[in-house]
Amino acid sequence: QHYYITNNLRMRCLCAIDSIGNDVIFLNCDSEFNTYLQKEAVKLFGDDYVAADTTTPDINVATIFFLPFTTIQNKQHQQNNPLNSLLCQDGLKVALHRFDNIDVVAVDSDSSSKNACLSQCVVFEKLAKLHLGPATLYLKPSDLALRRQLWTKISDYLDYWNDVCGLSEKYLCSDDEYFSMTCEENFKQHFLFQAVEELHINTELKRQATELVTEALQSAQKIDRAYCEAILVVNGKVLVSHSYRQAQRLDPSDLLFILFIAHCSLPKSPVEIDYGDNLSESEEMKHHQQNIFIRKVDQTDNYLPCTLTAVCIRAGIVLILLAETKTAIAPNICRAIQSLSQLYSKIDEIATEAERGQHNAQINTKTLPTNFLKVKGVVDFYFARMEKDMENISTRLSHQWNKVRDHWYAVSTSAGHLGEENRYFHEFERKTFSLITDLRKLFYSIYCTDEDSEIHKDINDIYKKVSLGLRDSSSFLLVKAQRNFTLGNYLSDFPGIVHFLVIDRTKNKIIVPSLGAQGQSARFCHNIIQTLARFHRNMVHSGYLGGFMKKKDMLFTYKLWFQNQGKVVSPETTVQYVPTQPRSQLLCMLYHNMVQHYFGARAPLVECFELLTIHIGEVPLEYVNDSATRLMQVVVSDFAS
Repeated sequence: QHYYITNNLRMRCLCAIDSIGNDVIFLNCDSEFNTYLQKEAVKLFGDDYVAADTTTPDINVATIFFLPFTTIQNKQHQQNNPLNSLLCQDGLKVALHRFDNIDVVAVDSDSSSKNACLSQCVVFEKLAKLHLGPATLYLKPSDLALRRQLWTKISDYLDYWNDVCGLSEKYLCSDDEYFSMTCEENFKQHFLFQAVEELHINTELKRQATELVTEALQSAQKIDRAYCEAILVVNGKVLVSHSYRQAQRLDPSDLLFILFIAHCSLPKSPVEIDYGDNLSESEEMKHHQQNIFIRKVDQTDNYLPCTLTAVCIRAGIVLILLAETKTAIAPNICRAIQSLSQLYSKIDEIATEAERGQHNAQINTKTLPTNFLKVKGVVDFYFARMEKDMENISTRLSHQWNKVRDHWYAVSTSAGHLGEENRYFHEFERKTFSLITDLRKLFYSIYCTDEDSEIHKDINDIYKKVSLGLRDSSSFLLVKAQRNFTLGNYLSDFPGIVHFLVIDRTKNKIIVPSLGAQGQSARFCHNIIQTLARFHRNMVHSGYLGGFMKKKDMLFTYKLWFQNQGKVVSPETTVQYVPTQPRSQLLCMLYHNMVQHYFGARAPLVECFELLTIHIGEVPLEYVNDSATRLMQVVVSDFAS
């Protein structure tokens, strides 16, 4: 009974557990949940239990508390039927999510929907991979200082994400002061719908900003880092961006979270800047710099180490510079981990086939030796400069690989001899997992333990140039970002419309009117947008291409369609696409699979769009349907770049 949480407590917690070692590797909870854990510890260990630190949760108690959820999830995965949520007997919803042998458990008693908890789990996965790449099991470094730093950073991002775009009941509250503080300052519609919003300005000003960013990126090339991408952001909206030469195209979800990290890592308070020829000596440049790992487009498990530098030009205006780490080893480690992980995931299936006498080696392992040798060829170079306890990593990896290869050969050539196969399967599984672990440790040791926080002196020169270049337009840009464009221009042509969003899911860009309401009007606007967001998610994850919902005095509509060279095209199959991924997955990762399903080989030529509208409930549905195409055409025409 002590594992159930009383629903009258308002508390939140997210815990990540190593599903193999049953060890808590990340924990973020509020003070209410920490108090609850301490009370449970007294029940478990008796009145003699005394917490070492009453302000920090006890990891051992948290491990015992969350162990039942991990046990349940392990059993469900063995049956190929993983859970994404549990409903406790008191009505509390608990979200479950697994990635890289990590179980994420989210508890949020404020949540009005399990999707809010699930969203926290998936956002945590994205943040963990941005910070650690394939080495996510090292969320709990042995060094306590590093662990505290990493946990605090990810916890801050999680809390900020929940405040900006959480789908919880707190956004439906009636507290004017809370609503003004949270929604007016932090609420970002493009984060809520997980797409990038551009700032729409006149052609001349955009040209000047583009030249400024291009010059900044060219100046950054003189630095020892290979800067490849520069993005100028105003109040979370992209003003201009520029890529250097053949820079790797950013994955949509990576770009979204790069903007998010820059948005919540830099100060929000006004900063007075001297826009003379020389900045004041006392003016300190506000910046944030960290290592991140971005993914190559369409290669979800291939991580590229980068350095993210975000410079605050003025409060609300940020220059983001992204530098690739020039190395040949990172892609090869990722490919080797991916190949071995695919092989490891098939072990149970291979064993089942063998027991039925149907076993044959269908897993392609020809690329494994090649990828591994590419890794091994540069291992000595890196580890000759590291601590002594890591000097033998090359020999160990080589030995591990030979074991995996030998056991795989034994398994593959012993078909029809059940006894022989059983003798090798267990060792093959153990050696494969050990090799994957060592490769992840290699990646972590090279790229995750040495973060250069010192800003290069030339970045300060770039900061001054961009600041001077925006001297005359920065105030206008900040005002424009607050009111990117308004709904007023569309009210006469589309009577009854309250709000709309047009989303290009191919480019992952959103066009949405700004919200200028305050007080009671602000609460009303944000409430209906939260309702629209929940309606949108239900439509997308149910596989519908369109739908409507009438709630109270509002009519919510959703329409998804496809275009090829500007012409609307119909799906080539009548089989409905229903996402197999969890309902919590990031939206920007879903539409590619949808287009592939409906158009097959023609998918690269097809663009995907969404239109979401809110109308007054008295507007006839027929009128809304008839005007949807016209609204889309007008909006796209107005904001064509």
